[in-house]
This record gives sequence, C-alpha cells and structure tokens, in this order.
Amino acid sequence: MKYVSVRIGKLPVDNLPKLDYYNENFFFVPFETGKSFCWGMYFVPERDKQRVDDIFHSMYFERIRIPSYVSGDADEALEKLKQTIDADTVENAKINEQINELAAKAEPELQKAFSKLRFIHDTFDLRRNAAALNDKFYLKGFIPEKEKDRFDKLFEDMRSVSVVYLPPDADASCEPPTVLKNNFLTRPFTMLVEMYGLPEYKGYNPTAFVAITYTLLFGIMFGDLGQGLLIVLGGLALKKKLGAKISGLVTRLGISSMIFGTLYGSFFGYEELLDPVFENIGLDFLPLKVFKQTNFILITAVAIGVALIVISMILNIYIGFKNKDYEKAIFGCNGIAGLVFYSSVAAGLVGTLMFDVKVMSTPFVIFLIVIPLVCIFCRTPFSIAVKYKQWRLSEDEEKMTVGNFIVENFFEMFEFLLSYVSNTMSFLRVGGFVLSHAGMMLVVMTLMEMCSAAAQPFVLVLGNLFVMVMEGMIVAIQIIRLEFYEIFSRFYEGGGKPFEPVGVKFTAQTE
Repeated sequence: MKYVSVRIGKLPVDNLPKLDYYNENFFFVPFETGKSFCWGMYFVPERDKQRVDDIFHSMYFERIRIPSYVSGDADEALEKLKQTIDADTVENAKINEQINELAAKAEPELQKAFSKLRFIHDTFDLRRNAAALNDKFYLKGFIPEKEKDRFDKLFEDMRSVSVVYLPPDADASCEPPTVLKNNFLTRPFTMLVEMYGLPEYKGYNPTAFVAITYTLLFGIMFGDLGQGLLIVLGGLALKKKLGAKISGLVTRLGISSMIFGTLYGSFFGYEELLDPVFENIGLDFLPLKVFKQTNFILITAVAIGVALIVISMILNIYIGFKNKDYEKAIFGCNGIAGLVFYSSVAAGLVGTLMFDVKVMSTPFVIFLIVIPLVCIFCRTPFSIAVKYKQWRLSEDEEKMTVGNFIVENFFEMFEFLLSYVSNTMSFLRVGGFVLSHAGMMLVVMTLMEMCSAAAQPFVLVLGNLFVMVMEGMIVAIQIIRLEFYEIFSRFYEGGGKPFEPVGVKFTAQTE
C-alpha cells in the first residue's frame, strides 16, 4: 500500500459505464449495485491519484472515509462500535443525572444569573431603537395610553431622565402600531382578524362584526344540540392546552351550535327527539325539518349572504366617508352606487320570482340600476370632480386616454358584476352544509339500525365523533373563506403594524 491509494464510496449507476472510456491507471471493483448507486472501491497508483480523483469527482463519486479507530473485519468493527456506544450511553446517563442534581442545587443562582444576563442583553438590544447626541441619550417609541402612569413610575427615581408624551401621529415618519380593543365576548375572535391583517391605526376594528357573523354562520351550518354541548365542554376542558383565546372561540361556537341545533330539533342525530317539547309550548312551526324544508334553507342562506354583503357595503361607505375617500364611499362598487345597484337588483329579483310583483319598471331600472352602473363606471372622474372641483379621467390624465379609460373600466365593470353574483351564490354553501350535516347524521343513524343492539351504542358514538371532527373543521374553514373573500374584501384593508413592546421581557426586573 506504499505505492497504491484506495478510495471507497458510491458512484451513480448512470456513470458506471463511463469508466471504460478513461485510459488511466486505475481499476474499479463494484460491491453492490442498486437502482441509483453502485457501491465499490477503486485502486490507483500513488503518483496518479490526483488525476484519477478528479475524474471520479467529476462523475459524482461520493467517497466514504473509514475512521482510524475502526479495525478488523466488518463484523468485528461493528461489534466493537456497538459496545462503545452502549458504554457511552451508560456514561452519558450518569453525567446527565449529575448535571440534573447540580442544576437542582444551583437553580436559584442560575435563575438570577440568567435573569441578569437576559436583562443586560435586552437592554443592549435597545440601542438600535435609540440615538445619542452630545451628552444626551434619546429613546422614542409608543406605549398604550392606559400604561402612562405605570410608565412614569419606572422613572420616578431617575432625575436625569425626562419623559415627554406626544400624540401618536406627531411624527409622520413613524407609523403608530395597532392594539385591538375588544370586550370579553369578542376577544377570542381577534386571532381571525390578525390572520387577515391588523387594521391601520385609528382604522375600523372588525372583530365584533366577525364575532357575530362567524358565530351565527357556524351555528347555522353545524346545528346540533348534543354535539354543540360536547364542543362547549371540550373547549372548557382544554383551556389550559388550547389557550384562553382558542378555548373561548370553541366555546362560543359550541353555544351557537346548541341554539341552532335546538331550532333544527337535532340531538346527536335524533331529529324527532325535541318534537314533543315544541308541541307542548305551542311552537308548531318548530323544529325545522332539514330535508322537508330544503328550499327554505337554501333561500335563507342566500338571503343571509345578501344581508351580509349589504352590511359590508354600508361599513365600506362609513369607512370611506371617515377617510374622505369619496370614490370608495360614493361611486365605488362597494359604495353608495354599488349598494343601490345591488340592493335594487336583489329586490327586483325577489319581487319578480317569489312574489310575482312587477318591480322592474322603467323608472326603477333607470334610476336604481342604470345610473348607479354609470357612477361605478365613471367612479374615478366623478370622485375627482367632487374632491378637486374639476373634470379629469384620472389622477394622471396624461397617461389616460378616452379609449384606455373605456376599455379599462369595461373589464373592471365586468369583474364587479361577476363578483356580485359569485359572492352571493357562494353563500349557498351555508345551506349546503346544513343539508350535509343532516345527511351525514342520517347515514350514521342508518348504519346504527343495521347493527345489532350491542353494537348500536358504539356506532352512534363513533359516528357522532367522526362527524364532529371532520365536518366541524370543514365548516370552520369554509366560514373563514366567507369572511375573508365575500365580506372582508368589500370594506376591510389590513395594513396595520402590530404593537410589539420591547421592554416586556425585563419590565419586572426593572421594577
């Protein structure tokens, strides 16, 4: 071996035939050939190893180096390595036990040292948010208004520190962060708003609207008194593991499911169980029988969608006037013009198709459909005329010709009209999931009746659990889609910056 070098490793199978094309002083010995690689070794004279190594490297040969502590044949080496590993494992366990004992004894001192180091580290990290000028040190940031008195107490004993409070919009270069203020009932739904994006500072907080609509839609789509009760109990039981927000969200959704489950007369799939109760209290029109009142459920789902879209437009109008954005508030597809057009078309279709009332008269069409469409089509020049008292096709009139204006707004108008239809029809899924839930429970009840008396309780329990987990998750996701695409897209823009305190980590240490 003084004059020969050996390389052990693997070579791609595709490159194995290429070795025959090289007229060099080496030979390759294959061990085992698989689908992708050929394991083997090659021998080369010591004087030629550099050139041959380059050849194998170009063919993606992966060399495996045998450690110096491995000796003997393969079986002997493997047995020695196993013995070494076992011995090291035992020794490692002893060392870990000693470390744990030492950590338990020194825990107070370690905690103090860690707290001190963390405090110093975070204090030093504040330097990137500060500035120094002459002999003064400046630190500027935002604090919640309710924390003002508590913040002052931190510097009571520091006479050299001067704290000055300014309005949040005093510096145009700094964007004020957003802190959502919500009450006990709506606070768990904050996470849904944060998923879409926080509102800008002094923007509209949609959490209450989301809380009402999400809870309402979940109850409608997943109405069952018994399953809703289990969801409530599960949310309360898993509060420590899920956290207060998720637990509160699940609990509220379960209560909504219980309420609508009572209206449907559904209790773990039993659709006739609550009938005597409603008969005794004189509510003969309840419970709602899903499969007997399918048309009513689907029409109601679309009506809910129309109502939510109209409310979203009203919110958009309010936000537009608040921000003095007249194109958004008056002439936009979700402004007053869009609201009048959408409401008029909806009222016309309902009156004509359901009540056989001739609503679509000529004045009705001209004033409530055609004129709003013209306002939407010419929303930009109209809003410029209101704001600047002059007529321009766009803010940059030099780049906008009449032809470009017509083509651009024609396709945007087509998109607006299509969104009205698609967003409204999308709410059919609300009624669809009402039928889906009832259908799945009907399958569970049918399977239970096909089984023996001993097996029926197991089928009932497993069937209800399966429906709760699978359909509950699907319904929750579908409602998020409705909230984000059909509702939020009409009035909400999440561009706010979250409030992330830099001093929270060491405020206790400072105090």
